[in-house]
Amino acid sequence: MSRKRDVRAMIVLLVVVLAGMIFGSHSPADAMVPEDLLTMRSVALQGVSPKGDYLIYSIAAWDETSRSQKSTIYRRDLVTGKDQLLFTPEDNSWSPVIRPDGAAIAYLRTVDEGTEIWLMDDKGGARERLSNGPGSFGGLHWAPDGTAVAWVSSGQAGDYEGAPGHYVVADDIGFRHLGDGYRQGALRQLFVMDLANGDARRLVNGDLDVRSLSWSPDSKQLVFAAKRRVDLGLNLNSDLWRVARLGGQPVQLTTNPGDDRDPHWHAQG
Repeated sequence: MSRKRDVRAMIVLLVVVLAGMIFGSHSPADAMVPEDLLTMRSVALQGVSPKGDYLIYSIAAWDETSRSQKSTIYRRDLVTGKDQLLFTPEDNSWSPVIRPDGAAIAYLRTVDEGTEIWLMDDKGGARERLSNGPGSFGGLHWAPDGTAVAWVSSGQAGDYEGAPGHYVVADDIGFRHLGDGYRQGALRQLFVMDLANGDARRLVNGDLDVRSLSWSPDSKQLVFAAKRRVDLGLNLNSDLWRVARLGGQPVQLTTNPGDDRDPHWHAQG
């Protein structure tokens, strides 16, 4: 009798398991599906004022028309808790950076001819263009004295033969940089713009691919991490270099065989 009961129990258990697999295979109504990812919004902190009285943040959401993420940027008063709309996706403005004294905010604005650098006060008003015209600007870094901004962006592409937009004849490994995607041999260069005149100048020429930067406390120099063209795609070596704000020959600071990057200047210089 015991064996019969065991067999019946196993049969009942098997039926229950099969029924659960058949009738319980459907996802609950509230379960996440891949399409839900397109309806999710992401929040990113853009910066906090030096005095801690306000911050800037963005909310990105999927735009079905353009098939891309679109961001709306807000300013939050940390005293009152109120939000102020700074930019909608239609403003084509992005990458706001608070000036070291907190009294102004620089940002980038996309136009048909390229990108421009703009400035507004800490309340989002008095907006004016700083750059003399459109260019290729990257994420901005304020000089500590607030009189200039620096950035890294791609310079001229490599000198390759071929038909633009159709094919390229590349005879060096730098055409596709290790870990950096498809840049067609273009090296990232270091630029500075003085706010007094709006003129942008390149500080690093030659065969260096700049990765990151840091201002000196007195705003007279910059230290940056860069990789030599001959090392592109061959190894992970990069070194730190120093260059004057007004330009000149960069001075190499490190010679380690590894990856030296993300420099930060000591507050005391």
